[in-house]
Amino acid sequence: MRASTEQSLGVPIALGAAAAYLTATLAVSYAVWGPYDGVEQTWLSEPALLAALLALHAGAGAAIGRWYALLLPLAWAFLSWPAEGYDTPVWVGIAFGTPFYWAPALAAGVAARTLARWWLSRGPGRAKPI
Repeated sequence: MRASTEQSLGVPIALGAAAAYLTATLAVSYAVWGPYDGVEQTWLSEPALLAALLALHAGAGAAIGRWYALLLPLAWAFLSWPAEGYDTPVWVGIAFGTPFYWAPALAAGVAARTLARWWLSRGPGRAKPI
């Protein structure tokens, strides 16, 4: 009964997390990276933006909890196709960063959720002392 309840609640949560992920990442594509003209932006630190995006990816992976979440950066890149960018199109940077940044962060979130699900399924009496 518990597994079916988790599965029935998991689909709307996963869809909502995917929609929130795409909304946030597309906002970065069109509002930050698209209009960037090559001039240093003091109001937006590149390391801070990267850290926030990595945290967003890890959180989305944990919220979705399924390995198909690793395909979301490809949807992000495809939907960012019209965004211009400074010297290269935005979608090229996203696609290039997928195996190095976005997919590993999503995988870390999914793995954390999977590990937590496994650990909690063991129950309090099944933990063995070291």
